[in-house]
Amino acid sequence: MKKIITAALAVLLCLSFVSCMNDVQDTTDIGTSDTQEKIVYPHEDMILASPGDTIANVGGIDIPVFALRYFFANTYSTFYSTNYEKIDSYFDPYVPLHDQVPKAEGYTDYATWYDYFLSEAKKELGYYLAFASAAKQNGLSLTDEEKAEVDSNIAQIEEEAKSYNMTFSEYMESFKMMGPDVTVDIMKETYYIFQLATKYSQQLYDGFEIGSDEIEKYFNEHKDLYTAVDYNILLITPEYDATSTEEETKKAKEKASAESDAFVEHINLGKTFSEAYRLVYPDLS
Repeated sequence: MKKIITAALAVLLCLSFVSCMNDVQDTTDIGTSDTQEKIVYPHEDMILASPGDTIANVGGIDIPVFALRYFFANTYSTFYSTNYEKIDSYFDPYVPLHDQVPKAEGYTDYATWYDYFLSEAKKELGYYLAFASAAKQNGLSLTDEEKAEVDSNIAQIEEEAKSYNMTFSEYMESFKMMGPDVTVDIMKETYYIFQLATKYSQQLYDGFEIGSDEIEKYFNEHKDLYTAVDYNILLITPEYDATSTEEETKKAKEKASAESDAFVEHINLGKTFSEAYRLVYPDLS
């Protein structure tokens, strides 16, 4: 249930991200403290099906292929940004994913990298469809206020499209993650489904409680699976700051390292945590 809530945030963030686009690019910036990297999206691999195709139906509402395309791109971008420093050890972002066989450990069960990302996209979308279907079966629906929130986000995208002298569909086509022929009505109906799925999953999550009696009963029946451990943690931090000289910084690090080594040595000699602490820091309580 937590996963659908997390995924829902990713979808809703997409709405705000589209509205903040400054120009149409084939790459997206991801920043770190020291560098600015680029995500190279494999657009030729993200067609998936004809734009008007329906990939699912929830309560009489068709789910268009652009929804799956979004999750495909989102899964890809997450993988890329997480592994961008070593992305070449997985695949070449400039070569179609269809043409690359996974050789990295943990991915060799897939025929191509395209198959891997498509499989992950289907899983993510599957969470929404399952929760949305269950919501409808249980008579849950969106309030006018909740629909208005979705409408407002999409209206922002419409305004952004106008600022580029583009129609909504043209603007969404320029945003490669979503694909072409996405109309306002298609997007609204799809996001209503996503919002409903999120609402239902949140209700289930909020109502999910385990009492202490249930925990105790389970523990007593599975004691062999658990081991109680008491532990303490000692964090030794070098004392220096931006005003410290290079020599002062070096000495601070050496002092912290020596204290750490001394503490570990006392523990290895059989001293308790408290005894070792007092031996290393006799002036501290």
